[in-house]
Amino acid sequence: MGTALTEKWPPEHEDWSRRSTELAEAASTVRHRVQEADASRRANPRRRFHPRDVDLDYRNLRDLERVTFHIQDMTEVLADVIWTDDAPYTVPFKESSPLAAAMTATGELLASFDGGDEAEQRRLFAAAKSAVEAGMAAVAERAQTDSAVTASESILLSLHRVLRAVRPAS
Repeated sequence: MGTALTEKWPPEHEDWSRRSTELAEAASTVRHRVQEADASRRANPRRRFHPRDVDLDYRNLRDLERVTFHIQDMTEVLADVIWTDDAPYTVPFKESSPLAAAMTATGELLASFDGGDEAEQRRLFAAAKSAVEAGMAAVAERAQTDSAVTASESILLSLHRVLRAVRPAS
């Protein structure tokens, strides 16, 4: 989505806009598997020898579902802005670069959870947080002269919530 913001509109590739259903299905599969593992663990008398923090699994699952929800929301907002003629909001040109940087940095952070080390995830989290803050500053600068609500604000709010869901433990 970050790349789409910096391309000539409408973007030539739109595969990102079709992944929303896949994302929801993946989160649903994870929920089903966590519930299955929990039920299996309860039925297994050897569980005392192999303790597992199932509460942590469910907290991680809730975070995954939150992140999924916000990614789907950003996808719909951005797709509306790009391909719907009567969308009631836009992404002002001056906000497109900082917004693209925030989306890209957050995407890199999320990708790091697939095997990345903790130090790298903390670095990527700091970079994403900084990029989201820069995007918010760009929106605030424009908002001083124009009070119209933009898609940028919705997307930045979702990015902020994604970061809150994946924030490293302190």
